[in-house]
Amino acid sequence: MTELGSGVPGAYVLSVDPAAWADGFYQLFAGYDDGSNILVGNSQVYIAGGKEVENYLEDSVTAVKAKTDNLPVDPADQSQVEAAIAAAMAPLALEANVQTHAAAALSAYDPPTKAEMDAALAALRAGSLVAGPLQPLKVALEGSSGAKLVVKQGEAKPFPMQVVDLAGDPVDLSGCTVFLGVKQRKGDAEYTFSKADSDFDKSQVTQGIISVFLTATDTNQVHGPYVGELKVTFPGAPPATVEKSGDLTLVIEQAVTA
Repeated sequence: MTELGSGVPGAYVLSVDPAAWADGFYQLFAGYDDGSNILVGNSQVYIAGGKEVENYLEDSVTAVKAKTDNLPVDPADQSQVEAAIAAAMAPLALEANVQTHAAAALSAYDPPTKAEMDAALAALRAGSLVAGPLQPLKVALEGSSGAKLVVKQGEAKPFPMQVVDLAGDPVDLSGCTVFLGVKQRKGDAEYTFSKADSDFDKSQVTQGIISVFLTATDTNQVHGPYVGELKVTFPGAPPATVEKSGDLTLVIEQAVTA
């Protein structure tokens, strides 16, 4: 460092040898001209020999190769991948569709109630009565045989009956309405007399037993045989009515006068 002079106290200048400066600059940046001592690693640039660069490149290539060795030689294009995904989803969509329809079917299913089943069974049971026997209780009919009831003119007498099915088993008449009409001949349009449901004793309907009381007015008819028609209407929608005609015979005998 030398003083500038020119009368300016405290002023100095840097004295540099140009040849020495050039040599030092070259030494500082020696090797930068061909990049042989530049190495990139971990985002840093540092000076190294050419072998380090070669090793780094080989390691990088090896790492990339290790990640790509297991890839397919002929990878599928995007359309094939989308088709595969759609195919995989199809069973799930089908299952969801089936479940939707099953849920709708279950929701719409309207099974019969117990009352409806009872009504249907009653109708079937009523159908079996069409050809079934209908007869009075023999134990309650003095001097009678079969389905024949014998009374005197003007005699009041109970007329018990039992309804049975084709097998001869009693039919439960709970909830049924009954009607008895008596006429001289089967083809007659008018009844000689009749009995409504309210006239019957139904205390034993579970055994198929019903009984109607014939008053003196009922039996005060011309003596001879009469045909009884019994109608049994079973509950249900619509109700089922079974009519038995000709199985009941009422014989009115002439009253004995003194």
